[in-house]
Amino acid sequence: MGYKILLNIAYNIALFLMVMSAIWSFNHQRYGLLLGSIFVMVIVVYLKIRLIKKIKELTKSR
Repeated sequence: MGYKILLNIAYNIALFLMVMSAIWSFNHQRYGLLLGSIFVMVIVVYLKIRLIKKIKELTKSR
């Protein structure tokens, strides 16, 4: 369970960094970097949703 909590923290940090990167790249008209940041954000959100579902399943079975 501790591993899943650390993984959730890592996902939160990654999302924060990607949002900051997307804002910076939009302000400096670096649209390639913006597209990459959005792509990584989508992947991290997907992984975070899967992790939350696994944690809910784990806690229900207890």
